[in-house]
Amino acid sequence: MRIKIKSKKLLSLLLCFTMLFGAGSVMASAETPVVDMKESLKALTETTTLPANLKGAVGDEDILYRNPNGYDVYADLYKFEVTASHAMLTVSAKNDISNFDIYYWLFEENGDAIDIVYNTDDNYGFSYCVEETGTYYLAVAGWRDYCVGDYDISVSLTEVTGEIYDVEEALLAVTETAALPAEFDYELGSEDIRYYDGYTYAYGKLIKVEVKEDNTLLKVNFKGDSKKTETYVYVYKLENDGENNYLNETITGSGFASAIVDSGTYCIALLGFDFDDEGNCHANISAEKAVIKNMTDALAELTETTSLPAEFDYELGSGNILYITPEDDMVYAKLIKFTVDKGNTVLTSYFGGKDEDVDTYTWLFKQNDDNTVIGITDTDSSNLNYTIAEPGTYYLALAGYASYCVGECTAEINTYSLDDAESLDFTDSENLPVPGADDKWSWDETTKTLTLKDGFSFLGYTESSYAAITLPDGSTVFVEGRADIKMISDSSAIGSKGKLTVKGSDAETSKLSVEAQISNSSAILAEDVTVEDVEINTRKTAESIKAINSVIIKNAKISLSDCQIGINTFPNYSEPNISEIIIENSKIDITAFQAAIATFKGNITVTDSELNIETEGIGIDAEARGAEARGAEGEEETTETAGKITISGGTLKIATESCCLTGIISLSDVDFDLRSNGGTFYYFGSGVVDLASEEGFSLPGIFTLYDIDGNELYNGEWSDEIQIIDGELYVGEEKVISAVTFHPTTPDDPAEPDDEDEINCPFFRWLKAFILSCIKWIKEMPVSVFFWFKGVFENLASVL
Repeated sequence: MRIKIKSKKLLSLLLCFTMLFGAGSVMASAETPVVDMKESLKALTETTTLPANLKGAVGDEDILYRNPNGYDVYADLYKFEVTASHAMLTVSAKNDISNFDIYYWLFEENGDAIDIVYNTDDNYGFSYCVEETGTYYLAVAGWRDYCVGDYDISVSLTEVTGEIYDVEEALLAVTETAALPAEFDYELGSEDIRYYDGYTYAYGKLIKVEVKEDNTLLKVNFKGDSKKTETYVYVYKLENDGENNYLNETITGSGFASAIVDSGTYCIALLGFDFDDEGNCHANISAEKAVIKNMTDALAELTETTSLPAEFDYELGSGNILYITPEDDMVYAKLIKFTVDKGNTVLTSYFGGKDEDVDTYTWLFKQNDDNTVIGITDTDSSNLNYTIAEPGTYYLALAGYASYCVGECTAEINTYSLDDAESLDFTDSENLPVPGADDKWSWDETTKTLTLKDGFSFLGYTESSYAAITLPDGSTVFVEGRADIKMISDSSAIGSKGKLTVKGSDAETSKLSVEAQISNSSAILAEDVTVEDVEINTRKTAESIKAINSVIIKNAKISLSDCQIGINTFPNYSEPNISEIIIENSKIDITAFQAAIATFKGNITVTDSELNIETEGIGIDAEARGAEARGAEGEEETTETAGKITISGGTLKIATESCCLTGIISLSDVDFDLRSNGGTFYYFGSGVVDLASEEGFSLPGIFTLYDIDGNELYNGEWSDEIQIIDGELYVGEEKVISAVTFHPTTPDDPAEPDDEDEINCPFFRWLKAFILSCIKWIKEMPVSVFFWFKGVFENLASVL
């Protein structure tokens, strides 16, 4: 099976929720009957007609099925008929079912037997290429007997028409050889021919090329002009066994493939990723002689030593040298030599720029006494955290994950000595820390106030999993001027297991900066967090501001960059608490990988604030990821599965790889710019909104709606022309991907107001909206009415 990976920053949230809810799920009793799943399938008499919407609850019947893997699971079983010999069976979840770990089994009837044809533990569905007509069965099951929950899935069958060829047989039949380099446009679907690759029936273009020299870097780049058009590349070497030609698969990839190859003939299939991918694409195929070096030999030849800390931008591939790694892979890399003292920790942050193809990899090497170089450790992420045991000369290879990973990258390399790191714990009143003469902090035990004086600088390290600065319940951190914290352990910077307030004199003079060197670190962690009259900046934290119950931000400036989740409440699911996030009169800037602002069981309220969000996940999330609000033990569960997002006044900008807003959403008197790329990011929805409740939702003011290609779908105020389908916005049959408060500009080139204060003034916003409404009314005025007004004004002019 071919697996598509859109981002190497895949989330671990699904595993977390499986663990959280698994412990509290209903376990099967010893008396629960266990029956054979296949035998039960054979006994089904009712046939489900496709397409179908299947709703159910795994575990609502007190029957366990022994699945083909030998595990006992709860399941719902379905039977349906397939009459098309070439078709795509698609199962997709219409609701969030991450609260239990679901498993799909697909069977086909083969005479008297029922055989497995496909199985997956992907909660959110699958696609399967059906090659034969007949009876099929679907089991929607828990992964284990403790995995139970509700599901809402759609099952559809799409017949594939036109000529269909096996892709390898079709490649062998290609006679014409294309000259390299080759660059051309091609429209998938322009020919009614599909190629079967064992995974899907895809439109495509087949090419044969000749590589004249050994050690040639063959690059194939095939991408759709539209984000709807996803592409895939197969590259085979043409071989001969003395009698017949055959294909030896060399490289594959989602739209891009690159490898060092020997001389010979190569066959290339440029395909859509799935059976319904069609549209304009651009192909670029080249073969160039590669410069290849052994990485450890190249490191030993370095003469220049880099002083640390170091920060720089670098373009992978610009050196045109491929290095053979200790794992015998070939990658482009930036090689660095440095010296370090004993006990120092080396920390790197290395990541690709805006080019999504640049996945990065970090290697650490040490120079032996005989000047040879050996690898110490490697990581498949951008970050490295390694404590040096012995002083000496060391090397870093900042590499692409594979030879096709090229483009602009950013590197930050630091070393710290644990002797300089410290932690402060104010929870033990008998052993309180005492500031030194040069320390710029003070502690008032009576008021539980930690004052960070202007110039406070702190290198935080603790073996505790909680915080480098730990405070008792009800504490306040007062920031007098500029305070800086750098974290080199995976704990939080400032934490309390109770209520915590971080405040200053005002957001212009009181500034707290937290920079994490370990991706698991948070800036502020407590049961309840209040931030007011202060500026807070964080970099590379995990959940930057995190609370169990509530986060309240007032009159603050918050900038959270390169975090996993910016502002987050994550309640204790064993208790009947409801969390909330409140933001008032503040400016919030967040760049995040998972979600910018999220509450997993509660509400988010934003008033008169400026929010600027860029994220690969959800912008503002109150969907609760299927986590139902639970009552106390012995009480019935509530049915509330999503919180409310209420935003009034101010401005709201969200640019996301997924969905801008999820939950029960209310927007009023707010200028907005909501943009999604329309892709599916993990199990999140995609588009402008994902409405848990459609009742009463509308976008305020005058706005423009766009589809995935940037085409204008609608302009004006909210009307019945805008449809809500499965919680997402549509105009006709087109999904809304961008929604922008109306300005006379294109969506790709928004104009900056000449006077920001004027634009933010409610009177001018009202006046602009009134004028635009008048213009729209005049444009839509019937011709007869227009000429009547025209006559009135002409007569009035003649009298005057």
